[in-house]
Amino acid sequence: MLGASSQIARALAYHARRCGALAKELRVIGAYALLTAIMTYPLVLHLTQAVPGGGGDSWQLYWDLWWVKRALLDLNTSPYFTTDVHYPWGSTLYFHALMLIPSVLALPIVLAFGLTVAYNFVALFAFIAAGYGAFKLVFYLLPESSALRSEQRTFAAFLAGIVFTFSSYHLVRLLGHLDLVSLQWLPFYGLYLFKTWREPSWKYALLAALFFGLTTLTSWYYGLYLILFTALFVLYHLLVERRATLRRVMRVGAALGVCTLALAPVLVPMLALGRTSGRVGDPAGDTLRFSADLLAFIVPSPLHSLWGQALLPIYERWVWQSAGIESVAFLGYIPLLLAARSHKLVWKQQKFWLMVFAFFTIMALGPVLHVAGQTVMLFDRPLPLPYSIFFQLPYGDIVHVPSRFAVMSSLCLCVIAGYGSALWLRQLREVPTRAAFAVLAGAMLFENAAVPYPLTPVNIPAFYSRLQEDPRQVALLEVPIPDDPSVYSARMLYQTAHEKPVYGGYLSRGLPPLPIEALPGFAQFKTLSLSVQDIVAYNKQELPIIAQAILNRYNGGYVVIDKKLMDRTQVARARIVAMTLFDSAAPLYEDDQTLAFAVPPS
Repeated sequence: MLGASSQIARALAYHARRCGALAKELRVIGAYALLTAIMTYPLVLHLTQAVPGGGGDSWQLYWDLWWVKRALLDLNTSPYFTTDVHYPWGSTLYFHALMLIPSVLALPIVLAFGLTVAYNFVALFAFIAAGYGAFKLVFYLLPESSALRSEQRTFAAFLAGIVFTFSSYHLVRLLGHLDLVSLQWLPFYGLYLFKTWREPSWKYALLAALFFGLTTLTSWYYGLYLILFTALFVLYHLLVERRATLRRVMRVGAALGVCTLALAPVLVPMLALGRTSGRVGDPAGDTLRFSADLLAFIVPSPLHSLWGQALLPIYERWVWQSAGIESVAFLGYIPLLLAARSHKLVWKQQKFWLMVFAFFTIMALGPVLHVAGQTVMLFDRPLPLPYSIFFQLPYGDIVHVPSRFAVMSSLCLCVIAGYGSALWLRQLREVPTRAAFAVLAGAMLFENAAVPYPLTPVNIPAFYSRLQEDPRQVALLEVPIPDDPSVYSARMLYQTAHEKPVYGGYLSRGLPPLPIEALPGFAQFKTLSLSVQDIVAYNKQELPIIAQAILNRYNGGYVVIDKKLMDRTQVARARIVAMTLFDSAAPLYEDDQTLAFAVPPS
């Protein structure tokens, strides 16, 4: 009887500990959720009407959510090829920022609440999960560094999560790069990589493989960074720590092997297409333009609530250099001070993270060193950096934005700052731990604060919603026709409403394989002129017949003229072209935003 009672008591105590641990985890997640709502305010008040940022690339990633749902649930096809853009040839999406995993995870939100809520869910979830992932990573590593009280270790790990998830890198990517915002899998991979190495359990290798795959199918940039991180991890333990064993190396190798096999259906076509489809027009020029300036790591973000506007002239003069948000790499003064204050102990306990921090920071600087917008010269030549070697490797020119390596600098710094915070909290004698924690957390949040965060309303012209009622899968010719589709990125948003193929389309990589403006009918709308001449001169009486035949041959259904993107003269010219080519047909629809014509059957 006593034995049974003892077993019951032990079981109850065990479940009480489990419930207590779960409650602690939920409190941590809830705290990050609350801070996310504050740091992205007023987004939580506009979840159904607006998205963070200023549009632009946001609509491309918004389209991803729609396309993945359409491909998987409506068309039952691979999401890595579409004919809905660059119609009728279509385009592969292997090098497009498809963010497959966030789109799949958001499918229930898309179905229940729509695309706008789903987009905001992906963004907010990324901030909460990234903070929690960094918390778990640092909480796991801290017991190896010093004997801390549980409360101090928890506070230090929580501060590390703040450093990572509310970094300027993360907040500035929210302006339009939802794939890069979704960096939450990085710390989880780091956590299970360390567990794979330290603990003799194959389940951690499988979890490391899982988070590697989640990272890679969210952003190929981040997948590449984890490959480099893993190589540095193994080399460090082989050469510096000299604690490598065959079993440890095999577990890490197995994790990467499992993930590589799982990714093979996507990775193999990418490698086959990479030398052509993956390249940008000017990889060398882009690599220089999108390299971080050395001073960018210590210049606060131009999004800051108080002094952001005062910093804009600095960014415009020597940081941005037309690189936009890619030039923002501020690491934060508080984390850097924490690392510097305890550098000797940090070096003793966390030299791996310091070495990796230095590596990724140097890589973010690009192929040559820039300081204050000026190229540093050595013997009349630009001072070369290690990235210049990386650029010469096969497929190295595809990765054309060195400044994004700074995300790994931020991850490394959060671990170092977490360790520095733990040392600082442990040394306090007269100040209560909770008060010191609150002050430090507030300072970290303040130096990257961007409240109110800019939002863009999700506005779709009424005609595009009406088009969805047409059951035919006919294509839209959208006028004006730009040379660079990125200037009219909102058309990707409009397609999520009308769900018809378009001849253009803005993808991360690639343009339509053939210039449609070379065809009769298309050419007149491109130039807004009826006097376009090809090798063969067109008879004015025959031109409408030819144009209608060509548009029908390419399954054209509608010509939609966006009046907001044109002045009155251009709208008048577009109207004349349409009415001439379509035999004086009246517009199908017109309001203050849109002028639309139906393509006559031929």
